[in-house]
Amino acid sequence: MEFWSYTIAASALQIAVAVAATPISCPLCLVLFLPSLAVLVRRLHDVDRSGWWALPLPVLSFALLFMYALTSVMLGDETGKQILIAAGLSFLAILVLGTTLLVWTCRRGTLAQNRFGLPPQATSD
Repeated sequence: MEFWSYTIAASALQIAVAVAATPISCPLCLVLFLPSLAVLVRRLHDVDRSGWWALPLPVLSFALLFMYALTSVMLGDETGKQILIAAGLSFLAILVLGTTLLVWTCRRGTLAQNRFGLPPQATSD
């Protein structure tokens, strides 16, 4: 419940800020990055998955943005075509990893202790 409450609230805030005050949306995204990553890692631990699965998503997203910026500079020559191919592969990897993370976060958490400790319900009592 904690993961979905945070995710919905953060997404709603980002959408509202993007609509109302676009220049603030990028700094807000940076401010919410670490808390979002922490909540995702906690949720992955709850379903008995390693938190390291959350790391490739921001790395690949940054790489995709970097490659997009490079294509605007070098689109005309052969290097630009290679960058576009790499960007397409990065986008495909983001899509597959994002779908996998979505499926894992939608699963029910472990009811008993797993390799990451007790479930959150057991520790809050």
